[in-house]
Amino acid sequence: MNARRADYNFGLVPVKLKLLRAMMGSNDLDKLFRFDEKDGTEIIVVPLNDPEQPVRFTVDSFWQWHFAGAYEKGGQIVVDFVRHPDFRSLGELDAPKERSRLGRLTRAFLEPRSKKMHVEMLWEHECELPRIDPRFEGGLHSKVFLSPDSCEHLLAKVNIEPVKVDSPPPKSTEYPSEIVMVPG
Repeated sequence: MNARRADYNFGLVPVKLKLLRAMMGSNDLDKLFRFDEKDGTEIIVVPLNDPEQPVRFTVDSFWQWHFAGAYEKGGQIVVDFVRHPDFRSLGELDAPKERSRLGRLTRAFLEPRSKKMHVEMLWEHECELPRIDPRFEGGLHSKVFLSPDSCEHLLAKVNIEPVKVDSPPPKSTEYPSEIVMVPG
């Protein structure tokens, strides 16, 4: 993800491929991978003006599927994403009505100099597929659009500061997918 085009950030989550199952032809993704929470999640910040000097540090383990946006603020990199406590959400993607461990919209503050990260939950409801208006990618943004894990809402707009949520009710035959932003 681009943070004002100065640094590029990666999170290496502690998921291991079960090689023997893969070699035997298993196509059950839920059984092909193992989340090893004791390893933590490695954060890598690569300065684009000096890519041979990445900053690497490990934080408490978590899983993420999707990022919403990121930007720099002072010496920090601010990243909005949906944070999962572990990898169990993989097996729940096929059964949307039975989801139980979807993530929460979270803001991470990466501090490359001190090799630290602290997080705050932006919205306490289970959700996925966050997006911001593409005109604000790599910069400060005030809204995140996402799919809440709720039969009552198809799309949620989370205004970040202060947190306020707008969610139009869906028709009974609608179920959300990834959001495609079309700036107007």
